Amino acid sequence: MHFLIFSALLCICSCSWANGSDTQFNLTLYRQMPPLHQLDDYDLCLQQRPSQLLAHSTYCLVYVELRPNGSSELWQQIERVSRDAKHHYRHDHLFVGVCVERCKRLLHTLARFQIQQLYEGKVEDQELSSHYAKVHRRPSDERLHYDHLINSCLNKELGSKYQLRLRSSIEYCERANEPLEHDALDVTVYALLALLLLLTIVSSSYDFSLKRRQPLTNAARGNLFYQQALKTRAQQFLCCFSLCRNYYRLIQPPSSDFSRDLRFFDAFRVIGVFVVILGHTLMIFMTLQLQNPEFFELYLYRFETSLFQNGNAVIQIFFVMSAFLLYVNFTEREWINNSSSVFSCIGVYFRVFFNRYFRLLPSLVLLILFNGSVLTRLGDGPFWRHLTEAERTFCRETWWKNVFFVNNYMLQESVVRSANLVYGSRYAAL
Repeated sequence: MHFLIFSALLCICSCSWANGSDTQFNLTLYRQMPPLHQLDDYDLCLQQRPSQLLAHSTYCLVYVELRPNGSSELWQQIERVSRDAKHHYRHDHLFVGVCVERCKRLLHTLARFQIQQLYEGKVEDQELSSHYAKVHRRPSDERLHYDHLINSCLNKELGSKYQLRLRSSIEYCERANEPLEHDALDVTVYALLALLLLLTIVSSSYDFSLKRRQPLTNAARGNLFYQQALKTRAQQFLCCFSLCRNYYRLIQPPSSDFSRDLRFFDAFRVIGVFVVILGHTLMIFMTLQLQNPEFFELYLYRFETSLFQNGNAVIQIFFVMSAFLLYVNFTEREWINNSSSVFSCIGVYFRVFFNRYFRLLPSLVLLILFNGSVLTRLGDGPFWRHLTEAERTFCRETWWKNVFFVNNYMLQESVVRSANLVYGSRYAAL
C-alpha cells in the first residue's frame, strides 16, 4: 500500500514539474541560438579529392567559445539559458566539425588583411586546450597549421549568420587514407584475446570428451555431467575455461541455508547495476552530437531525473552490501576474536584485501587493454575520437593508477579527469 502511494506521488510530482518547465520553454527563441553541434559531412569531406589549395583531404573537430556581446539580443538569450547550469547546456560553448577544404575555398577570395581581421584567437579555457594537446598526438593532428584558417572561416560564417564572434581550439584533425598503425601493445592484446579464445575452445572440448567417456545413462545424455564435481585436480585445472561447466556454475542455486537467506541481495544488485548502466548511458547520449538538445534539457526538469543527477547516493548500495557481507564473514568464520593479537589482525586484513584485489584485477586489466587498443578501432566519425581517444591515451600511459586503485586520488591525466574536463566544461547537467 505504501509503495502504491509513493508511486502515485512520484507520478504527480513528475507531471507537474514537467508541465511547469514546458510552459516556460519557447522553442522558437531556442532555435535562434547557434546549434551546439555543427558538423560538416565527415565521409564526403574525406572521400573527395583535395584541390590545389590543400595537400590532403582533412576534417577537424573544433571547440568554440562565443565571445560576449552585450548589445546583441541573441547573446543575452544564450547567456540567460546557459546560466541555469543544472538543467541546460552551455550554449556559448560549441563543437564544430570543419572540412578544411571548404574553409580554404570560402577564404580563397579574401585578401590577407581581411582574413587577419576575422581571426579572434584561441579559447580562454587553457586547461581544456592543454588537455586536447596531451590526448591527441597523431601525425594528422595539425592544430597549429590550421588554427588561423579555421578560426577565420568560422568567424566569417558565424558573423554573417548570428552577428557574433568566437574563439576556437582545434581538438583533432583527421586525414583521408591515414589508418591508425598497430604497435606492440595492439599485437599483445590481440595475442591475449586469441589465447583466451584458444583456451576456451580446448577446455570446452576436453570437458566434452570427459562427458563422452561416461556410461550412457540418462543423466550422462543430458548436461548433468557439467554440474557434477570432477574427480581429479588435473581435470579441474584443464576444465577451468569450459563454457558449459562455468555456465552451470553461474546459475546453480545456493547450496547453504546462509546463502539462501541472502538471496534478496541479488535484487539490490540488479537494481543498482541497472541504475548505474542507465545513468552512464544517459551521460553518453548527452555528450554525443544532438539534433534536439532541448529534449534532455527539459527532461532534467522531471522529478525522477534527480535519481541520476545524484548517482553517488545509489552507489552507496554496493558499499552497504559489501560492508554487511564482510561483517558476516568475520562473524561466521571467526577470523578475529578477543584473544587475537595485533599481528594476526593485520594478517587477516591483508588476506581479505588481497583476496578482493586479485578477484577484481584480471577483468580490470583486460578492460584497460581493450580500451587502450581495440576500442578506438571499433568505429569512426566526426565525434568518435572525441569519445574514445582519451581512453586510448591514458590507458596506455597512466594504466598503473587504475591497476593500483589510486585513480580517484590522482585524477591528473587520467580517464576520470579527462571525462570531467571534456564533459564538465560544457555539460553541467550531469
